[in-house]
Amino acid sequence: MKRLHTRARALHSLSIVVMLLVITACGAAPTPLTATITSPTATTPVKEGQSVVITGKVTGSGLKSVDVYVDGNKLSSVTTPGQNNTFDVSVPWVATLAGAHVVQLKGLNDKGAVLVSSEAVFITVQPQAASATATPSAQPTATLAVTSAQVATATPAATAMPQGPLASVKPENDYVNVRKGPAVVYDKLGTLDKGQSAPVKGKNADGTWWQITFPTAPDGVGWVIGQLVNITGDTSNVPVATAPAMPTAPPAQPTLGATQPPVATATSAIPPAALLPYSQNAHFSPRDNIGDVPLGYQGEPKTTTLVWEINGAKSLEMEITSAQVGGIFQNCAAGNLATVSPNDAVGKRLPLPLPSGSYQFSITGAGYYLVTLYVVKADGSTTTIPRNIIVDCYKTQ
Repeated sequence: MKRLHTRARALHSLSIVVMLLVITACGAAPTPLTATITSPTATTPVKEGQSVVITGKVTGSGLKSVDVYVDGNKLSSVTTPGQNNTFDVSVPWVATLAGAHVVQLKGLNDKGAVLVSSEAVFITVQPQAASATATPSAQPTATLAVTSAQVATATPAATAMPQGPLASVKPENDYVNVRKGPAVVYDKLGTLDKGQSAPVKGKNADGTWWQITFPTAPDGVGWVIGQLVNITGDTSNVPVATAPAMPTAPPAQPTLGATQPPVATATSAIPPAALLPYSQNAHFSPRDNIGDVPLGYQGEPKTTTLVWEINGAKSLEMEITSAQVGGIFQNCAAGNLATVSPNDAVGKRLPLPLPSGSYQFSITGAGYYLVTLYVVKADGSTTTIPRNIIVDCYKTQ
């Protein structure tokens, strides 16, 4: 009997070992998702017209490809992983336009959904210094002689260019903004509306923007971004057009609040993050419930901090108002705006810096308040982000 018990224990121990081996083989922990740009960095010196190699690494379970983005436009894709499902990125990019540019890596699954994104790297491309015109040295007269036969057989290069408009564009949606130059940092000249078309006169160096005939512009031309228009006609011979000088920086953003100034990260007319695809993230700290933000709940402080990060936008404003509502808030009266401190956003829109920042304020009066963020996206469209703040009153069932 004792021998049977010993054998049973041995078989039990063996079965546990086998199960652990099976679990280890079949249920290995997934590789964490990471995405990093190693070059260029924000401090890398880049000149207009210079070729830059974008390098980085994206790794993790479920990744099938990696897209490289510059200024919100896909530059290239990497579809072949290395060991441990690691994608090594090495993609050349020519900095054809001076000013702020944004580089980002995005890892996608087999359905094209983004699983992981790298931190955006903001690069400032310096314009090329104007080169001095060299004075040609005197050449012997004999080397400048051209025979009549050579003149007769020479083919002028100008005859190779076709005449007239090469193509035309139409808005893909209801309208597209027409700008002074080929980037969202340039002033808006107007719009090309649905049903309208415009002849194409030129393009920028990487073909992401089209120069069009725009009669209301001072020089008769404007620029539209290629991804928002449909183009018809032959574009193979569209020439590269010279872009106007980049706009200068605006005055500094005003200081917000008495004790918690916002974090301003942009120094140009439109922050570099405006060149990224639109994304929004706004929450209240330290407490942020879904739907509403309770203050003074069970003795909690009546001070909160709005924290935001909004990419793909060119302006952001905040306003604090109050309202009387019914339903589940029927026992919550309209808030007393006189108890909001500081009051620089009470009943009026306060400009906030982009792409990120924070704003701390207190509300001591019980009631229902509404904080609204007003966003103007880089393409000119608008959206709002409303959030309720409930001070010392509660929902009813």
